[in-house]
Amino acid sequence: MSSERDSVLTAYEEREKVVDAFFRTEATRLSQLCHVMAQRFIRDGRLIAFGVGPAATDAQHVSVEFVHPVIVGKRALPALALPNDIATTTGMTSIDPEGVFAGQLDVLGRREDI
Repeated sequence: MSSERDSVLTAYEEREKVVDAFFRTEATRLSQLCHVMAQRFIRDGRLIAFGVGPAATDAQHVSVEFVHPVIVGKRALPALALPNDIATTTGMTSIDPEGVFAGQLDVLGRREDI
């Protein structure tokens, strides 16, 4: 049991080092990006998330987190995940892998969207 616990702790510590290094390196750029996003939201921009395969589920999750903030009393921010049912997206990817979501963005996207 102790070796399993040690393995978990070691893995956690290694991940923690990576995360810590990332945020130490990228903190300034992340804060600048957050500021730019806030400016877009103020100008009625929306977060539009999209992805294929496992990233499709991530896109849905990201949009939900913006629409339903975890912190009580904080305002929701407009966000949506583009439709990404597996059959349609797979078919579209085989025809135009670079433009799978371009048509949707052309129809739904606005200038201030993120």
